[in-house]
Amino acid sequence: MTCTYLLPRLELDNEETYRKLAGRVKISSAYSFLKFNKSGMVQKILHEVKYNNNPDLGFFVGQQFGNYLIKENIALPKDGLIPVPLHPQRQKERGYNQAEVIANGLAENSGLEVHTNLLSRIKESLTQTKKGRTARLDNMLECFALSTKTDLKGMHFGLVDDVITTGATLEACCLCLEKAGVGEISIFSIANA
Repeated sequence: MTCTYLLPRLELDNEETYRKLAGRVKISSAYSFLKFNKSGMVQKILHEVKYNNNPDLGFFVGQQFGNYLIKENIALPKDGLIPVPLHPQRQKERGYNQAEVIANGLAENSGLEVHTNLLSRIKESLTQTKKGRTARLDNMLECFALSTKTDLKGMHFGLVDDVITTGATLEACCLCLEKAGVGEISIFSIANA
């Protein structure tokens, strides 16, 4: 038995993740791999990936999530994955985008393409950790923009992030993709808080 069996998984057709965004933006599905609990193992994993320079752990957890999705025969987005972008300054400081390494892990065994050039973060947001849903969304609006002239009408993408708290970041990304005519959006996150 490996340590991945000890992680607190959510049911893949979990309503909790979907409900955070349903009705606010048009999403076709939403999946979180692990249940976040404060001071628990999942928080430690995410902290390690995000703040302790451990992108390999993010890739590994993304890979485990991808394997689980395949095993459960979950329909994956045919046009690929879009990691939630970091502001260029934040990515330069960190050295990588944690959502991107998770997306690369997710894509490893599925054959999905990871698109890092479709969406960009054009405005740095203030820290979200102490804010409620409305304040988080206000903070995120106008932070993202389409960074391509490619016609995205009718396409189906999966947005990938490390953790969903209120869903404000993903909501802002979805609104941007909806404006571009993306036909279907699925959500994939490592954890749901």
